[in-house]
Amino acid sequence: MQASYKEGLMILKANNNTVRLAPSLNISKNDIEGV
Repeated sequence: MQASYKEGLMILKANNNTVRLAPSLNISKNDIEGV
């Protein structure tokens, strides 16, 4: 359970970094959450 939770946090962090670092790709938080 704990490993899966940690993995989920890492994925969320990676998504947030993508939104911050690549705005030119028009990646929005809503797009990522919709996947």
